[in-house]
Amino acid sequence: VYYNSNGEYSSLLGRARGTDMTVKNLTISDSELTTSAQRIGALFGFSYGGCSVTISRCYITESVSVTSTSTGNDGAAAGFVAYGNGTVTVDNCAFFGRVSTPKMAGSIFGNVWYSAGQPKTITNTVSTAQIPFNAKLYLTSSSGNYAVGTGVTAETGVTRLASADMMKGEAAKANMSTLDWDGIWQTTAGLPIIRKPSNINVWDGSVAASLSGSGTKADPYLKTDGADLAYAVNNSAAGKYYKLTGDIYLNEPTAVNWATGEHSATPNSWYADVA
Repeated sequence: VYYNSNGEYSSLLGRARGTDMTVKNLTISDSELTTSAQRIGALFGFSYGGCSVTISRCYITESVSVTSTSTGNDGAAAGFVAYGNGTVTVDNCAFFGRVSTPKMAGSIFGNVWYSAGQPKTITNTVSTAQIPFNAKLYLTSSSGNYAVGTGVTAETGVTRLASADMMKGEAAKANMSTLDWDGIWQTTAGLPIIRKPSNINVWDGSVAASLSGSGTKADPYLKTDGADLAYAVNNSAAGKYYKLTGDIYLNEPTAVNWATGEHSATPNSWYADVA
């Protein structure tokens, strides 16, 4: 993703404003996001008060940078949520990119503030950025987190390591011992990665004959797999309501060498298969 403009709340997913939202198993890499406006995030630029979002097993690599050049009072830049309120939970995620702003810079949250009944929670999450997890220095709950930078203001639930090298290789298990190394995290020669899901249902290139539901707000169309998604693409999705009821895998993620981009399985061609 490359973005360089003056847009407010710029990010991959824009603004979080609904309830019971989940973002899961997402990797962002090779991306540069820059704005002259006050707020920007790699994942969300803004979370509305009253929203509820869970961010799980999301991974932002070293090749990502997030920058706001604004000196405005509400200026903020962050890896996951730049600005706002609501109930936000981040669990088993990683931010290995760079954040830059003359105002509030946070590896996970930027200018994300306290509000009664709308907790902000970060658990089992890792960052190499030598800045606070939350630039506001406020978290309702935080535990099992690790970051680089022993001179950064202390945050409850965040263990600071002297350097990113302490997160690399097999030493990562000893230095970040509370992470789930058997089920979620995996060491590499460099920084740790999040294990790819197993037992997944990969799309076979087919198109569903129909969808359950009627496409209204009260009775949305239900999408459970790639075939359902292909049907929606082919049958005028505009103006209809949809509900995602399962993880959709258009291609086999375990067949990809994420370091080189090489596939050991032939990937589906989305446009060719549903045209």
